[in-house]
Amino acid sequence: MSSVEIHGDIPMPDKQSTRALKYPFEELEVGQCFIINLDQHASDKVEIERQLRAAAFRYGKKLGKKFSCRLIDDTKAGVWRTE
Repeated sequence: MSSVEIHGDIPMPDKQSTRALKYPFEELEVGQCFIINLDQHASDKVEIERQLRAAAFRYGKKLGKKFSCRLIDDTKAGVWRTE
């Protein structure tokens, strides 16, 4: 009937992400930050800053850490680990 074998003795591997993080969230200790130059990333600085905030929120929620994002000036944005 079917050429697919059914197994009951193979444990499921842990879920692993194959996607590398674009920003170094995992390296930050509480009180540390990283700064990105918005001019080097895209012409739409507001969109890049929005994506940065969303990434910080997702990463923080996943690992129980908190981050705050701030525009430093028209050309830079920073992400601080707060908890």
